[in-house]
Amino acid sequence: MYKKVLQTYVFEELFVSTIYRKCSADTDVPIWYYETLVFEIDKATKKLCHILESFDSGSDVETAFISHCEICRKYIDKEAEQLLQPD
Repeated sequence: MYKKVLQTYVFEELFVSTIYRKCSADTDVPIWYYETLVFEIDKATKKLCHILESFDSGSDVETAFISHCEICRKYIDKEAEQLLQPD
């Protein structure tokens, strides 16, 4: 079980999604935490392909939000760096 929290497209090539999900471990009290996933987008079909990265973003919503933004920024910076490279 999970709840969608944040979803961001990065240059129409990546999809970053942060969800609030129940831990799969069998515990007396359900443990919930934030997880951020980075998906590659298939250029032809515009559908999500495979997961490039997965991050445990903790149990605090503020930490999860910051983590989501930092992950997006990492890919934005990477793309910007490639655009600035001389041919």
